[in-house]
Amino acid sequence: MTGFRALAGKIAIAVHNIDGSLVEDRAMISEQTCSGGEELGPCVGQPEGTVLEGVWKGLWRSDFAELAQPEEIGSGFESLVASAEAGKSDGFGAGTTVLYALASSRRGIFGGGDAYYAILTGILPGAGGSERRIAVYQFTFDGERWRLYGVIEAGALYEEWLSAGCGDCYEHWELAPTIVR
Repeated sequence: MTGFRALAGKIAIAVHNIDGSLVEDRAMISEQTCSGGEELGPCVGQPEGTVLEGVWKGLWRSDFAELAQPEEIGSGFESLVASAEAGKSDGFGAGTTVLYALASSRRGIFGGGDAYYAILTGILPGAGGSERRIAVYQFTFDGERWRLYGVIEAGALYEEWLSAGCGDCYEHWELAPTIVR
């Protein structure tokens, strides 16, 4: 986790500056060739042989997964930070979006082997009023630099990522160091 903690400092600064370029620049493009018969995932409705590329993006505890362009991931990062309701709070803290925790797993949510997670959370406006949301950025180290492999988002069911008790999520979890909050 030592090397990932150094990247976490940069992520915290990106949150503070509302700057999604860090996640955009570190995007690891995945490729999927469609068989034409998929019922789940990014290939639904695509003809056989279609090749899709992007960064994995999904909703926690659902079958939804897609391949998003790095610019969309960067824009989503900025939106999560900029739309937060700073005047709100709950049991997890203030409404302002922060880098809340770091985690790791030998198997990533989207695959990809060893995974390291930067867990961001904030209170944002929702259809039924203000709600806490998370975005979990899955990184992997490619031997030279940290690469963004995928992003998981959650409104409901977010608590599993904000505590140390989710065996399906990670093997190691820790509160993020207070770098920029």
